[in-house]
Amino acid sequence: MFAEFGAQTTRFTLNGSAVAVEAPPGERLSDSLRERLGARDVKVGCNAGDCGSCSVLVDGELVCSCLMPTRKAAGRRIETVAGLIASEPLARDLAQRFRGPRRRAMRLLHPGDDGRLGRPAAAGSDTGRERHQPRPRGVLCRCTGYRKIVDAVGGVPAHLAGADDAGHAGAAIRRLDGAPKLDGSEIFGDDVAPPGTLEIFVIRSPFARAAFGFDDLDGWCARTSGIEAVLTAADIGGRNAFGVIPSFADQPAFAEKVARFPGEAVAAVVGTPEVIRDFDPATFPVRWQELDAARTRPRPAPGAPRCCTRGRAGNVMCSGFVACGDPEAALEAAEVQVERRYSSGFVEHAYLEPEAGFAQMVGDRVEIHTCTRAPVMDLDSMEILLGIDRSRIRIVPTAVGGGFGSKLDISLQPYRRLARSRPAGRCE
Repeated sequence: MFAEFGAQTTRFTLNGSAVAVEAPPGERLSDSLRERLGARDVKVGCNAGDCGSCSVLVDGELVCSCLMPTRKAAGRRIETVAGLIASEPLARDLAQRFRGPRRRAMRLLHPGDDGRLGRPAAAGSDTGRERHQPRPRGVLCRCTGYRKIVDAVGGVPAHLAGADDAGHAGAAIRRLDGAPKLDGSEIFGDDVAPPGTLEIFVIRSPFARAAFGFDDLDGWCARTSGIEAVLTAADIGGRNAFGVIPSFADQPAFAEKVARFPGEAVAAVVGTPEVIRDFDPATFPVRWQELDAARTRPRPAPGAPRCCTRGRAGNVMCSGFVACGDPEAALEAAEVQVERRYSSGFVEHAYLEPEAGFAQMVGDRVEIHTCTRAPVMDLDSMEILLGIDRSRIRIVPTAVGGGFGSKLDISLQPYRRLARSRPAGRCE
């Protein structure tokens, strides 16, 4: 397989050991480290060099491994978080800095859910408390705004200076998952699947609203090397709808005949990692006919294009009446009034960890490993979608690298389950 992609052997030193990988031209160092060398402590978030979760040291310099081709690592020294933690010099440094109060503080102060460890550097300000305060560098944290991380690394807060793990009354509560988040061994959704696992590419609508149809899917699948299966709405055994709130569950896993928003899934292609990596969706046999879409009003007028395939007359999901009292009268009658001004730092409502997971059959039961905050909701939705008894479905939550209100609903879970149920090498 590698020969057709022009793979070459690249040799370098990884955490003190000589390694060799065969990687095609242009493969990211982050992918080679994770998928070919098993260094899952290297996390991948943005894949664009912005978030820093894939950071490694290359000959001592901090580098985003998602921006570095594997071939450029030839002959160089690569160190990951796990290697740094295990190395003799840094182990002594960590013993001094983190095994005492600072290490306990890092675990007590709830570091960011992505579990990455920033390397301290001198802050720019030379006044007040910030004069000698270290700060993380090259790492984007959207969970805490760095405050707790800076406090833990730069100087243990007074109330934690004597904190211990005894759990006595009044003591701070130690995070049970603090240690694996510090050393990079925590398992997130993209860390579960074994190397070489078949991957899924979802075909999505390029239009706000469009009718679509497929050509010969079986023939295309049979002619395309490395493609194992093609999935559409016809493969859903239960009811093609999901949603967090049961009465609002009207989102299909795959659109049927008409796609109603840009990016709505209409099909999924299952294939080897090498093929999916370079897959061009323009080669997929789908025909599109763009249709008029409801674009301009939050509540489209009668006769507007339907935004939902089930019910929702007038494109209204729900309606009700909210009664408001008299806040001024309530304040006037209050025994005590307090007026204060508060401000908070900006927090981006997004997470670094990508939606990812893995599905496998264990006997006649499917196991779906996924980064979810609501495994029971996942189970409820999958039972409806698949049309099988819930005793044959198991949801296995992984660590969640940030949520911000997301990772409650299902996203990729149906595609993993449907793909896993198909015999390898068969397209139907």
